Amino acid sequence: MENLPEILKAFEQTLELERELGTRTVECDRALLAPAPVKAPVVPAAPPPTAKPNVAPVVQRPAVSIAQPQVREVDFLFMVERPASAAADELLTNMIAAMGYARSQVCVADVTAEAPSAVLSRTRPKCVVVMGSVALKKVFPGEALRRGTWRVLNGVPAIATHHPNEVLRLSAQGARSAKLEVWNVLKLALARLGKTPPAINKKG
Repeated sequence: MENLPEILKAFEQTLELERELGTRTVECDRALLAPAPVKAPVVPAAPPPTAKPNVAPVVQRPAVSIAQPQVREVDFLFMVERPASAAADELLTNMIAAMGYARSQVCVADVTAEAPSAVLSRTRPKCVVVMGSVALKKVFPGEALRRGTWRVLNGVPAIATHHPNEVLRLSAQGARSAKLEVWNVLKLALARLGKTPPAINKKG
């Protein structure tokens, strides 16, 4: 209390005056002598916590690898219309076997189900055999081609011949002639790759 000395001095003067006046007791308010209460400093209230934005947690996902289409390299790609019967499909398998190949060693593609360019990109053949008029129109649209003549399809040599369906629809004599024509074309395809048909073992 900064004015305490002045208060005490005034109080002493009052006591002297009361003594001179004959006063024996003097009542005094002790609150006047008590030091003034010290006010606590005002501390500003802390601001309310700021709500954090509702952010979704970041989920680490494993990298996804995109599988590339498997490319199958084959000697021969046969572009055909789907065989109309089991007999036509068996005849095609026998023709491939006569060339010295198993059906699984070559690629037989249905041109009515898959574009020729797509087939070429996934097979990478060394030679293409186009079988039948339907396949011929799909592979070489708008072109009049003769069977047994060579063409180039996307840089790959291609040759056309009968489809087994067409062979089986002919009469017996016509079928024999058509089979011989197909076989001659297949031998040309083999020769294009420097191959010959395997020897036939005759029994007896």
